[in-house]
Amino acid sequence: MSARLLVCDAGPLIIQAKLGVLTRWISELKYNPVLLDVVVDEIKRGSFAYGEQQEIAQFLKQAKIVSFPEGKDTASGLSLQDQASLSYVEKMSPAILLADDRLLRRAAKQAAVPVIGFPGLMIQAVRKNLVTKEEALKLLDKAIELHDYRISIALYQELRKQITACKT
Repeated sequence: MSARLLVCDAGPLIIQAKLGVLTRWISELKYNPVLLDVVVDEIKRGSFAYGEQQEIAQFLKQAKIVSFPEGKDTASGLSLQDQASLSYVEKMSPAILLADDRLLRRAAKQAAVPVIGFPGLMIQAVRKNLVTKEEALKLLDKAIELHDYRISIALYQELRKQITACKT
């Protein structure tokens, strides 16, 4: 299977770096990551522990970083980074957008852009045996408890159900 183009928003990358799975999951799930320079700037403005910094630096070496003008719809409520990422992924179809932000995901859906988030990557990682079901559930809880990853209770329960039901 050839690598799929994955246009990345900052949020899912940051949480994966904090959990120490970023470079491994993206690579082993056969994604070809692309980041807009404005997204890289957003990531670099964050504060990270030493291991997280290394994870991000290693990932940025693997990723393609591109400049792209800001998005087309400034009235949508999307940030500059989100507008640019959505515009870029539309241009690069059949690319996939990696995003957790609800507003960006909604805009991607309206534009018929395929989108995946951290929870979807986690399920893929379980299915590909990159992580056990038990490890995935621990990572999910760690993301929420220690790293302020925010999802609804309903999504949390559904994600736990899907992870447990994964056939490996």
